[in-house]
Amino acid sequence: MIERFDNVGIAVRDFERAVDFYQRLGFTISARYDETPSAIFTAGEARLYIFGTASQDPPHRRDLSLFGNPPGVDHLSFWVGDVDAAYNSISERGVHFEAPPADME
Repeated sequence: MIERFDNVGIAVRDFERAVDFYQRLGFTISARYDETPSAIFTAGEARLYIFGTASQDPPHRRDLSLFGNPPGVDHLSFWVGDVDAAYNSISERGVHFEAPPADME
């Protein structure tokens, strides 16, 4: 029986840029495989598997309505205790957001 997600895998074109981004987001590298290149990142119980790809497909711009987005990994959602504090902390580390957090009904 499935109990939880083990990890989310994300193919990236610029592996070192992705490493920098996820570390600024607060993840730590728990395993790195330079020959691939790939790495497993952890933050709390969240696990990401990031790996480099040689694909030259042009990047797709994300549609905030979600329905116009291409198939594949679209977004990652992380549960945090205080979204405003997390937003401020991560922003201070140089991560750019499309918009600040907003209260939802």
